[in-house]
Amino acid sequence: MASLQAMRDDIGRGGLIANPQSPEAHYHNARVHELGGNYSAARRSYLAYFRSDLPILDPHLRFIEFLKVQEGTAGARETYNAVTAGIDSAMPTYARLLLRPPAQRIAGLRQYLQDNPDFAPAAYHLSLEYSELRLGSQTLADQRQELAYLQAFQNIDAAGGLLRYMVDQQLVAQWRADAEARLLALSASDGALQN
Repeated sequence: MASLQAMRDDIGRGGLIANPQSPEAHYHNARVHELGGNYSAARRSYLAYFRSDLPILDPHLRFIEFLKVQEGTAGARETYNAVTAGIDSAMPTYARLLLRPPAQRIAGLRQYLQDNPDFAPAAYHLSLEYSELRLGSQTLADQRQELAYLQAFQNIDAAGGLLRYMVDQQLVAQWRADAEARLLALSASDGALQN
């Protein structure tokens, strides 16, 4: 996909793009403004990016995190829903799931993964729901669920089900490293998981 590669190239260059005309340039500027602390300009650039409705997930994830810092989780949910109202394409639909309360989020993520078995982010986010980081302490059932979703994430990723939805290679590397580290930790308790 040419526009995906262009977006990756733009983000790698750094600095603001004067007179952005493409969704890629708007996303690039949103990140630069955000990292520079110009939050009102970042918000405007994100909103300009969302008018394109590209099938890329990480701008939605970044915007949600941006909103959570600015407005808290409830405010982020309200603002994101208002910004993406009337857009029923895959990425906003998926991102809305991540803003739901835990039980609804897990049910929604499971259904999304079942309906979209080639979408690695759903497996990754489900693995987080059962992780020690999210739960504090895990039961064996939680560990088994985390292990199963981490393995699903790696399998789907190996088949190309991650990169086609992501532009930020740093975030991709972060997810892969996190999945690998958690798999290693779970393998230490492999005997208990097998029993």
